[in-house]
Amino acid sequence: GRDFFIKNQPTAFFRFSLDRVNLSIGYNWKNLGIFEAGFTIEKNDYINESSQQEDLRYDSPGIYVNFGFGTLDRLNFPTRGERLTLSITHWEEDVTGDLLNGVESTEEIYRSTQYLVDWKGAQSFGNHGLVGKTSFAHVESETEQSIHYTQLGGFLNLSGYHKNTLIGNSKAFAAIAYQYNLGRSLWGLSDFPIYLGASIEAGNVWLKSESITFDDLIPASSIFLSTDSKLGPIALGIGYADDDNFSVYFYLGTSI
Repeated sequence: GRDFFIKNQPTAFFRFSLDRVNLSIGYNWKNLGIFEAGFTIEKNDYINESSQQEDLRYDSPGIYVNFGFGTLDRLNFPTRGERLTLSITHWEEDVTGDLLNGVESTEEIYRSTQYLVDWKGAQSFGNHGLVGKTSFAHVESETEQSIHYTQLGGFLNLSGYHKNTLIGNSKAFAAIAYQYNLGRSLWGLSDFPIYLGASIEAGNVWLKSESITFDDLIPASSIFLSTDSKLGPIALGIGYADDDNFSVYFYLGTSI
């Protein structure tokens, strides 16, 4: 289960289950770029722990295209290179119950289109490194809010909030992180980097595009100790957002 935030305010706590099937074709270009197009279908149940809002269920087929290009040396805690990903997904949404913002769903099937742009870049100078990232998303929908909302929150994704708790139709986020290679500096571990790092971040989500303003961006920051092992990233971090949200993060073998 998870809390969700609308307009930076907690709405309700949901237990949810998601089933998703993808069928796609794609093309890899010299391990640097990828193009993928496919069909997807989702079935999801949100069980509201509050009696003030109906449970939410939906079935949603869709088609999508993804494009990615990257030269990052690693996905998590990279030291050089960059990566750009673009994604467009068009959905048909058959929804029953109340949407996550409390609005009652309509009986007819409606459509939405989701646009995503993500960029990450890294540069190192000896034992010092900088990692920058930006993420933008927008959902065009025939209703006030598509069930395929964009999400924000989590370690190095507006630290201080739990993962993906901020939801809306539009998202803007940017961060820069500094990481120092303790493993190589103190113990000469060239093949097993251990990073001490800190980040400065800003971002938010909005329900309506006409309400987007830079004044709404939430500043956030984090400090962390991490490594990228053969089992995946291992990280221990503390995050704080300017609206007094505070979180402690521990990751073991999952993408960050």
